[in-house]
Amino acid sequence: MRKKMPTRNWGTVHFATSCNETAQRRFDRAMRYQHSFWYTASKEIYEETLKADPECAIAYWGIALSFLNNPHSPIPAPNLPLGLAAIEKAKATGAKTQRERDYIDALSVMYVEYDKTTHQARIQSYLKAMEALAARYPTDDEAQIFYAIALNVAHLRPTRLTPISSKARPSSSRSWNDSLSIRVSLTT
Repeated sequence: MRKKMPTRNWGTVHFATSCNETAQRRFDRAMRYQHSFWYTASKEIYEETLKADPECAIAYWGIALSFLNNPHSPIPAPNLPLGLAAIEKAKATGAKTQRERDYIDALSVMYVEYDKTTHQARIQSYLKAMEALAARYPTDDEAQIFYAIALNVAHLRPTRLTPISSKARPSSSRSWNDSLSIRVSLTT
């Protein structure tokens, strides 16, 4: 039985895609759920996005993103092969823009060779990939948001939620506060 999705107004998120108009609306909705920690619901909406546009490769990225669950915890073991499969589908479908390919490639490091690489090593690789993505797209709010999350996660001790380093700073032209001020309004 499918859970009923919440009907709250969770603000506005726009993550530009190369997908058709219906898929774009669904993708933006999925991102609102993703940013609001409704990972299962976001996955379902990314799947709906693919029904509207089967060539929307970035929707597979969204599915892989939803399998991360809480970014401050290791990825649940059953989600690792599922996330990898979603990344592989994204690559096989072929993103239509370089930006979308960059997002897919950045997230892929969280899943590729997950059985041979520690979670902490994958986090460090993801941090480097997101740093490069944020620098390449300095006006892309989503790139800055995901980089800020990666910074936070990468600089936490694995056993405690305390920073390892107080020197973590984004390398893009944005300030630390800009990178951490997530512009997802949860109220209107």
